Amino acid sequence: MTLKILLLVAVTGLAISLMRGLAARLGARTVAEMDLEERVTDRSVGVRDDGKLDVWIPPNTRTPSKAVRLLRGRPEPGRGLRLSLYAGAIDDASDPDERLVRTWLGPYPDSDTPVLVEVTLRVGRHGQLRVQAIDKASGRKLEIVRDERGAAPQTVITTREVLIGELEPRD
Repeated sequence: MTLKILLLVAVTGLAISLMRGLAARLGARTVAEMDLEERVTDRSVGVRDDGKLDVWIPPNTRTPSKAVRLLRGRPEPGRGLRLSLYAGAIDDASDPDERLVRTWLGPYPDSDTPVLVEVTLRVGRHGQLRVQAIDKASGRKLEIVRDERGAAPQTVITTREVLIGELEPRD
């Protein structure tokens, strides 16, 4: 009986060694060896421009990834500047399929003066979408976090005074 157990352990050890050698030769990796940074986006992300998607992050981009764009636009009276981000269709990256984020940066005084906004888009390791928009003239900042694993998107709006700590936030 003891001899059978020793023989079984020896054969099992030999089989495991052969499998590891074969896996190494074929380039296979264990789960512990896999790098989580090899996750990629399945669809493109960008803004819609004349019915087509201006792609900021193309499909199959490694995550985490980041795109920064400087946008110039005219605010709508009483509302502000609208910012909408879309995911591209699976079969056509330039076709806007699903709106991911729609928000307003403002309000601004009624005028025809264009607004310059720096928008930073980040796609996290697990698909979290973070949008940060900063008005270059006033310093007003808008942050949105959308995480499909959680509940509703979180929105944080700050002003220049809060960012540099000079004054208390305005109501």
